[in-house]
Amino acid sequence: MKFNINIPKLKFKLNLKQKFLWPVISAIFIVFVITVGYLIINVYYKSIETRKENLNLYAAQQAEKIATISKEELAVARTMATTFELLTEDNNLKR
Repeated sequence: MKFNINIPKLKFKLNLKQKFLWPVISAIFIVFVITVGYLIINVYYKSIETRKENLNLYAAQQAEKIATISKEELAVARTMATTFELLTEDNNLKR
């Protein structure tokens, strides 16, 4: 079974000036699309790199905060351990 579909052909009646401008305008449009696409892709990848750098910086800052808190807590734990040892030594000496 054949389908007979009549697609109308678009006929443009262009004067000589328009015939010469058509390829120029088409070329300008293609260059524009390529340029905009190139810029969009570069901005996208640059933003990904910037996000990664910012994320690494933020992670380093948070790791430094955690390390500082851990050092403080370990210092407290060491002080308590030393105090406990001194108290047990004193109790052993008194007995």
